[in-house]
Amino acid sequence: MDENAKLALFGIVEEEKEVKKRKINNKETYKVITISLYNDDYDLLEDYLKELKEQGYHRINKSKIIRYALRNVNIKNMPKKD
Repeated sequence: MDENAKLALFGIVEEEKEVKKRKINNKETYKVITISLYNDDYDLLEDYLKELKEQGYHRINKSKIIRYALRNVNIKNMPKKD
């Protein structure tokens, strides 16, 4: 993982501190959802999680990785077919 990605993940951690502050004023800061992933995609997510934990991100979880991906996706390059 390159240095920019590491810093961006740190940004997510910093952002979560802001969410905790806002939580005092707004009790509902997130929604619990269920999503389906293909086995290969789930395995990739697990691999990312393991790698990040090995790199010292001990508080990292799947939700943080998915939120990072959502904030950095470029939908203009999204293929119309899988």
